[in-house]
Amino acid sequence: MTSAASIRYRPEIDGLRALAVSAVIIFHYFEDWAPGGFLGVDLFFVLSGYLITKIILAEREAGAFNLWAFYARRVRRILPALFIVIAATLATSMILHPAEQLERVAVSALAALFFAANFHFRDSQDYFAVAPVEEPLLHTWSLSVEEQFYLVWPALLLALYAWRSRRGVVAGLLIVCALTWALSQYLSLYAVDLAFFMAPSRGWELGLGALSAAWLEPRFAQRGGARLRGGLTLVGLALIISAFVGVDRTWPTPGLSALPVVAGAMLVLIFGAARSIAHRALAWGPVVTIGLLSYSLYLWHWPVLSFAAGLQLGPTSIWLRLIALGITLVLAVISFRFIERPFRQAGAALPPRRTLVVGLAGAAAVAAIALIAVWGDGLPGRYPSASAALASYKVGDVDDPTRGACHHVLKFKPERCNLGAAKAGQYDVLLIGDSHAGAIRPAVSVAATALGLSGRQASVGACPPLLGVSMAKFGDRSFCSAFNTFWPQLIGANPKAKLIVLAARWSLYLEPLTLSGSRKRRFSVVDRAGQIGRGALTEAEFKGSLRDMIADLQRRAPDATILILGQARPHRISAVECVRAAIWNGASPSASPALCDAPRADAQTRVDRADRILQEIADSDARVHVVKLSDSFCDAERCRVGDVKGLYYFDDNHVTVYGAVKLARDRDLAAHFRAALAATAAAKR
Repeated sequence: MTSAASIRYRPEIDGLRALAVSAVIIFHYFEDWAPGGFLGVDLFFVLSGYLITKIILAEREAGAFNLWAFYARRVRRILPALFIVIAATLATSMILHPAEQLERVAVSALAALFFAANFHFRDSQDYFAVAPVEEPLLHTWSLSVEEQFYLVWPALLLALYAWRSRRGVVAGLLIVCALTWALSQYLSLYAVDLAFFMAPSRGWELGLGALSAAWLEPRFAQRGGARLRGGLTLVGLALIISAFVGVDRTWPTPGLSALPVVAGAMLVLIFGAARSIAHRALAWGPVVTIGLLSYSLYLWHWPVLSFAAGLQLGPTSIWLRLIALGITLVLAVISFRFIERPFRQAGAALPPRRTLVVGLAGAAAVAAIALIAVWGDGLPGRYPSASAALASYKVGDVDDPTRGACHHVLKFKPERCNLGAAKAGQYDVLLIGDSHAGAIRPAVSVAATALGLSGRQASVGACPPLLGVSMAKFGDRSFCSAFNTFWPQLIGANPKAKLIVLAARWSLYLEPLTLSGSRKRRFSVVDRAGQIGRGALTEAEFKGSLRDMIADLQRRAPDATILILGQARPHRISAVECVRAAIWNGASPSASPALCDAPRADAQTRVDRADRILQEIADSDARVHVVKLSDSFCDAERCRVGDVKGLYYFDDNHVTVYGAVKLARDRDLAAHFRAALAATAAAKR
């Protein structure tokens, strides 16, 4: 009788597992060492497709396939260690996290337990934007994708086999791979979160692994000489490693970036049994050991890093990451030795259906712990004094409630988006820019109100007020099209506007366009010819585009004064996360902001470069004025994130409502508006 246990063991496949898990861990712990390490998950998908298909087909052809037994093996392989990690994560979160964060972790635990984590994180997170401290179970999204694959794959394979045996399987797999490949390429350009988290866009990776097992390996593994097969294995290994070190998070994923890993894995799976340098490297004892530990290593590495990151107010030091890595290794060894291996070896003692019942019971038990945290609103009574301090400080209540209705043009609700003094008719002040314009809106409103001026805004994140320059998000050229249509319409409806305010994160467009801190997304410049691919403007392009923008504004609104607002200096970490952690760890609300302040020397010098360019442009036109904000919230030594009354930033670079209003008053923005209007009037005389 053929079974999973009787499939010939290939140590080089454990070597591939070791390579995959090492890449993922290095990416999460030391990203600069393997910027494409996140593709280790794609390698895991190919391996899963190969191994599961090989087992199912072998058992089917031997007349020994049993669906209940198949799922029982999956339960024993995956669930015990997963349950322990989720339970340990919940328990640690109950000790370390405030109520809001514990509740969030508990919801993600429920999603992970019932293999819906990819749906949960797709709706709430950008994978590359999540700081480890925020989501200790983020990595479970990939397990959900695999389990969804396991639910449908046996039925699909058996149906195809019943149709035309292996030929039917191969034909069906080719169709599945082609369709899901096309879907993946489309989504990776136009719906990035769907592409990354959803199972259909990963289907071609699993499918090509399955195709290797069903057709390519049996047909081609023995073709050619041993030297040729060894050479192809080496090429495959080189492709995988080159992707891990040569690709980065800025590539569309899982689009073309995953191709080298998938192709390399297929070459190793097809030809890797040949004795060669690559085979010996992958089958080397220590590498195989890491491969055997790979599942436990993957499960533990992210929660350990997450909780370690919460111990520091600021970026996690390399020493703390190394300690976390050591703890991960110890936990993985314990997990493999006392959880994974015993449960996998217990197959004969427990009938398949009873195994499934026990698995459901285990899921229910861990889910009960999570539900207690959810229904208890994060259990704030665990540490009453810390919860009360957080509640009194309200570090999370920092964003402008109008952003959803005003900042995103496609969701624009005019009745909620006026700023300044209430006045019928045309608007006096028009605010145009990216997300920094949306964040600075309360400051502009305070200044406009003081002068009796009314206003409205047109802003979209990462869409610069630079004529002829647009941005593509992961290749989507239409990303800023609504913004580029809306602001001319706003001016056209208000041609007699007195003041047009341009605000943006100017330094962003002069540097590689990967946002810093905990909100990392990739944008590319779309030039005047509609071409994309570059990550920054040259200084000459920036000046030319801004001058063209000003000229266009002056043509559309000839009587308007143009006022350019600079940007406040960004910080390295989210102010909210830092202050919340400080209070939860015992700091008083009044003292916690100071613990998160940054030395002025750490603030980005690119802001100074942008300020210089803005001033040069203003100096060349009497109707253009600049207000520099880079020194706001800073003294000679430090840049502050807040004070005893509230926070100045709601992340690492956008000002809060409180920060914007304070900035307007401290910098007397109304006086700058008045002076700019007076200077323009004088220049016309």
